[in-house]
Amino acid sequence: MKRNKGRFWAGAFFMAAALLWTGCSNSVIDATARQDDDQTGAPPPPVVAADPGDAADGVLVPASKDAAALGLASPVVIVFNEGAAPTITEGALATVSAVASRVAVTLTGGGANIVAQGVSADGSLTVSGNHAFNLHLNGVGLANAGGAAINNDGSGAMTVTLVEGTTSRLIDGAASGDKAALYSKGDLRIVGSGSLEVRGKAAHALASKGAFSQTGGAIWVKEALKDGVNAATVTVTGGSFASRTVGDGIQGDDGVTITGGTFAIITAATTADNLTNVKAHGVKSDGDIVIGAGGAGGTGPDMTITVYGSGSKGMSADGDLAIHGGTLTLNTAGNGYWDASSDDADKTSGCAGLKCDGDLLIDGGVLTILSVGAGGKGISVDGDILITGGAIDVTTAGKAYVYGAYDAKSKAIKSDNNVTINGGAIAIKTYEDGAEGLECEYALTINGGTIEIDSYDDAINASGGTDGKSGNITITGGNVFCNASGNDGIDSNGAITISGGTIISLGASGPEEGFDCDDNTFTVTGGALIGLGGSTSKPTTSVTTASTVECNVAAATLYRIESSAGVEIMTFAPPRSYSGTVCLLFGGGMERGVSYTLYSGGSVSGGTDFHGLYSGATYAKGTLEGTFTASAYATIGTPSGFPGPGGPPGGPPGRSFSGAASPSPTAGPCRNSASWLRTFHRIFQAKL
Repeated sequence: MKRNKGRFWAGAFFMAAALLWTGCSNSVIDATARQDDDQTGAPPPPVVAADPGDAADGVLVPASKDAAALGLASPVVIVFNEGAAPTITEGALATVSAVASRVAVTLTGGGANIVAQGVSADGSLTVSGNHAFNLHLNGVGLANAGGAAINNDGSGAMTVTLVEGTTSRLIDGAASGDKAALYSKGDLRIVGSGSLEVRGKAAHALASKGAFSQTGGAIWVKEALKDGVNAATVTVTGGSFASRTVGDGIQGDDGVTITGGTFAIITAATTADNLTNVKAHGVKSDGDIVIGAGGAGGTGPDMTITVYGSGSKGMSADGDLAIHGGTLTLNTAGNGYWDASSDDADKTSGCAGLKCDGDLLIDGGVLTILSVGAGGKGISVDGDILITGGAIDVTTAGKAYVYGAYDAKSKAIKSDNNVTINGGAIAIKTYEDGAEGLECEYALTINGGTIEIDSYDDAINASGGTDGKSGNITITGGNVFCNASGNDGIDSNGAITISGGTIISLGASGPEEGFDCDDNTFTVTGGALIGLGGSTSKPTTSVTTASTVECNVAAATLYRIESSAGVEIMTFAPPRSYSGTVCLLFGGGMERGVSYTLYSGGSVSGGTDFHGLYSGATYAKGTLEGTFTASAYATIGTPSGFPGPGGPPGGPPGRSFSGAASPSPTAGPCRNSASWLRTFHRIFQAKL
């Protein structure tokens, strides 16, 4: 964010590094150009494949079984015959009547078994009576232009068994007055291992006034004018579900729980011209959504959701949303639009992979989100975000959606409240102006995990709320890499507090910053930091326990700081090109009053490499740049245009590397907690 960037005539960078890092692969690097994190020459943004369109119906091959072989006690057996009356075998607990191919079953008791098989292009089955019953689809094909193909008109639960090895097909008509091609006033339960194809031409494909559940079988919703599944609650523990709908793929008004199964969901509403069908979500609930089973090694479904409509969401919960496990791939292709029905002054509405009005919890699973439309977000949450595990990969490629004086920007992960990250692996990529990586309004806390962000706008931002309250950023652990090509690496409109972790933050050239908290408190008491940018916020000396040193550095060059005994303090190669770069180091790994040496060039082999930060590597010495004595403000060389310690812009230059140490800040230095862990903090500055 571009606020108060003129504190220095030369921009500043913060850098600190740790010897310990458990990151990437071994490597051998020469001191040549290192541009792996630069966006220059990067490939074009990814795209979402076009809507595949309607899947035509082939000839139905029911493959019906011998009803007697199903092993049912006194079943009602209905065999539909194309062009002829159905064949009916009466059974227990029900009476049956038929007019042409319209079959009506009246239940006289609970637990009846009804078997339906055969084909009719103008047939239907209606069950009445407030009793629970079992319907066995034994390879049946029904099309009913005037209503539901199968309708449970009673309040009892209907358990539909998809008989193994069979395929059934249910189609209603556009003139139907019923809610779905397969409808139940009572609960609707799908079990078995057969297949079911459904077309809902009038409204939904499958619907229940009560609860819907699926434990097995393969459901393919080829068409639905509204939702693929619509029910009070939806629970899926197994089987497979595929759909292409104009409305939502799955809608559970009071809640959705999916702990197993395989899903391929497409919502096909594509333009804002038809405002009644603009927002079509993959999974939608007015209550909570729960994905996967919690606990250690939590499991979950395999879900691929692609939504094409303006303002559509992969998953949308009016309540809370929790992801405990599974593999989720969420793609959004639509642009934002002006939602005239909204009560907000800003009525812009963009797509999102995940959206919830409550809180979001992610503690497991593999989540991949791609949002390519204007104003599309990866994750958008009104409440808090808590991430404790899982692997999350979010990419946004769209420009901002603009409507008059309002806009919706393509941010990767956004919370209108707080964000806390305690674990997991998070990878973020954004492409366009205003597209921030990880943003919240208030408290953003990182206690663990690995976070890698490659963004156009701020990589991490605590923006502050519209209520006037400030945002703040706290990092106590974890491994964080931020690369913002057009703005700040880490930006807070309140305080920044860092007490642990490994943080590499790259901002753009001046006036953007590696670390930006304006004139608010910037506390560093531990951790390992590297900050690059055109400017920087300066650590608050009264609360920062760090030694600092300034020096000139060149882009894409290997640097090494070590003690007089040759012990490594830091080995680092800036992963992005800058011009006129000045470096200021600060850190607990350097003891005040002790002499250290800076080398440039050379090469490293072995060890680990986290975006240019090496640890445990073998270093072949390059050019000796000089020695310095660690203090509050020691310098190597004379950084052009940078104010001297405590001086205003235009004040005396910093000291040369042979100069005396500057006075120490109020707090004392950090000491090593173990001989194998040496941390240092480093500030880079680029001349404006």
